[in-house]
Amino acid sequence: MKIFISLALAFTMVFANYSELNIANTIKKYAKEYDIDQRILYTIAKIESGFNPKAIAFVSKTKNPLKFNKVKVKVAKYKDKYLISLYPHSKQKSIELAKQIIGAGYKIDIGLFQINSVNFKYNEIEKMFDIEYNTKKAIEVLNFCSSKKQTFKNTIECYNKGLKSNTNFDYYLRFKNSFIKDFA
Repeated sequence: MKIFISLALAFTMVFANYSELNIANTIKKYAKEYDIDQRILYTIAKIESGFNPKAIAFVSKTKNPLKFNKVKVKVAKYKDKYLISLYPHSKQKSIELAKQIIGAGYKIDIGLFQINSVNFKYNEIEKMFDIEYNTKKAIEVLNFCSSKKQTFKNTIECYNKGLKSNTNFDYYLRFKNSFIKDFA
């Protein structure tokens, strides 16, 4: 019994940074610090990763562009390409996969808020799987979008698609529906 309790405590300590409570407290902390409605951050994290800080996604012309071992892979049609989503079991595996995918020339989205690789440097990859660092990067991207776009709708759309002009607002509609479902 002592061994089981010791293992359970060790397991809890190793994964404590990724607990639901830690994620919620991190979102609340940085929302307050940067004066952003925490419901906005919550909704984005829910849409982007399903609150999975180890998630990785990228777009490819083919269904199986790279070989991935011992990782859950989900492939979905995305326009005329494929969205490849990876759900590694550990932070270290996430880091290894992110480096592999970027090394193969892909742009990727990583972490809790699925920050795109255009928004961070290669030497930041390890930090991007830290929920606090990823949350601060998400706020940085939101603030950048807010400074460039006139409306909240455009800011949310920019978070997902960058500065390119957009007229369909599909991401904003997804955001709005999720926000209303959770907070209305």
